[in-house]
Amino acid sequence: MFSNSKPIQDLLALSAELTHLEGAAEVLAWDQETYMPPKGGSTRAFQLSTLSGIYHEKLTQGKVGLLLQKAKKAAKTSHDKALVRRLEKEYQKATKLPKALVKEITEMQSRATQSWRKAKEKSDFSLFEKDLEKLLSLQLKAAKLLQKKSQTLYDVFLDDFEPDMTETEVQKIFDHLKPKLVALAAKLTKTTRDAPKILEGKTFPIAGQKEFGQEVMKRMGFDFEAGRQDLSAHPFTCYFGSVGDVRITTHEDEKDFQNPLFATVHESGHALYYQGNHQSLIHSHVYGSASLGMSESQSRFWENTIARSLPFWQYHYPLFQAHFPDQVGMVSLSDFVKAVNTVRPSFIRTEADEVTYGLHIILRFDIERELLSGKIKVKDLPKAWNAKMSSMLGINPGSDREGVLQDIHWSHGSFGYFPTYLLGNLIAAQLWFTLKKEMPTAEKDIAAGKLLPIRHWLKEKIHQQGKLYTTPELVKKVTGEPLNPDYFIKYLEEKFAALYSQ
Repeated sequence: MFSNSKPIQDLLALSAELTHLEGAAEVLAWDQETYMPPKGGSTRAFQLSTLSGIYHEKLTQGKVGLLLQKAKKAAKTSHDKALVRRLEKEYQKATKLPKALVKEITEMQSRATQSWRKAKEKSDFSLFEKDLEKLLSLQLKAAKLLQKKSQTLYDVFLDDFEPDMTETEVQKIFDHLKPKLVALAAKLTKTTRDAPKILEGKTFPIAGQKEFGQEVMKRMGFDFEAGRQDLSAHPFTCYFGSVGDVRITTHEDEKDFQNPLFATVHESGHALYYQGNHQSLIHSHVYGSASLGMSESQSRFWENTIARSLPFWQYHYPLFQAHFPDQVGMVSLSDFVKAVNTVRPSFIRTEADEVTYGLHIILRFDIERELLSGKIKVKDLPKAWNAKMSSMLGINPGSDREGVLQDIHWSHGSFGYFPTYLLGNLIAAQLWFTLKKEMPTAEKDIAAGKLLPIRHWLKEKIHQQGKLYTTPELVKKVTGEPLNPDYFIKYLEEKFAALYSQ
């Protein structure tokens, strides 16, 4: 817990004010993606910009530096030390950035998000290009102000999402994984080629999809009195500094239940993390996730390790059939599970299978590095994207919508975010092997529809900790060893060998 010393309590009071401002901005951002009318975009950009300016001003005021010094000396508990560590880092970064630049970036992020949405709808990158150029220019300006001698520009961006890793470290992991994933994808594409095409050409009414999805959410432990689900162009999770208000979105598609369903489970995995933080952490900079990679480990764990597994569907398939008797009433469990675990190259990252998904992330990582280093320009992105899709996955996008415009991240200026998805997969696999050792009945529980024991294990080991530990510390603390990417390959090999040996 936080100690009662005056320096720590004063720092906590500041942290609370800042997180409340951040929460208010998050509500506006959530509304922008869900219910805001199209003509509200211009005003919303100014509103978000104003709030970011107030936040920056409050964080960088003269007394904060002295307050941090006093709190650092007074810090005794792990809570105290984490609070000082998190706020000190944010303070040091903020004091290097002019308030005007922070406001300008926030305003441009809002405008770029709106133009991205229009561009994606019309499948025309040119409608997004100018705003992205402006946003990238502003963010590079900020990154150069923040850059340390030991850092690459990509390190600066990555630090916002995975603060305890560098570009070189990510590159090393991805270089290790890429040939293994390429080989595994080629092998499993052949193995799963004859999987029954029992889901193609069928429609799944939206009402049934929503009901089934929310049944799964409840069984996972999602608290609807502390959260809600809505629709957006790109599924996301947001929280407002409190375990009592965590919101997710998904999207709808009558012709493909898989994307909305697994997006729902994915976002619920994030939400459980934020709903599961210890109450003592709310209203502080220690509330949240250790990093985006750790948060993605939770979403990918639920989406893939659990919800695409045979044990999960042993319990849930009869319920799914009850919702869609005409579509899958006569389809066997074995055929259904194979259908949702088919490996084949696809254009859309969020629809990709577990094996080729990693290649989607490596592709984005490569493009971002080239963009931030100046090797390619914003106008080159569609061409660069399509070329890498062809060389890495052997397919060519037929439009900007299914190519360079598919993800919202760059419109938010979130360069450096994408690696966290694959890092999340790696952490999830390592957690899975640890969980099975500590809970030998895990797969039997899942097959019986008992998902709460899994949730409770994750809450105890990961969620309750919030930001008390760094991601490397937490991985070592929970699994007993540093991050090891080979667990992910082992998980994939074992899973698909078992599925297709039946």
